[in-house]
Amino acid sequence: MAARLKSQGQQRQERSLSLDEALYNHLALPPHLPHRQDSNLTGIENALTDRLLASVKHLQSLPNNGHSTIWDSVRRGVETTKSIHIGGHVDRTALARELSGLGDSDFLAVYVSSQNCALYIRRSLE
Repeated sequence: MAARLKSQGQQRQERSLSLDEALYNHLALPPHLPHRQDSNLTGIENALTDRLLASVKHLQSLPNNGHSTIWDSVRRGVETTKSIHIGGHVDRTALARELSGLGDSDFLAVYVSSQNCALYIRRSLE
């Protein structure tokens, strides 16, 4: 019985996940961890960013929204962050361009995969 359950668990882990399943598993720990990196990590990250952008645009367009300019700043920051990360890596030319054009209410995040961390960058108001 235990061997059959173990075999079923391995089959679940070995089957290819849909992008929605992989995205969910990337955000919320699944009951059975795959013990390996997602094979489509760049696609998952792009899907997550696209969903975040869609949500921000929706919040920005709500009627009687007194915070529309704030949501516009968030949208620009997420779009800028996405534009500097090409194929899972930071494009140095794009990063330099975006840093030089960073406005007062703008930000960007630089993800450093080898350190599993991100740098949040904004222009100082001082």
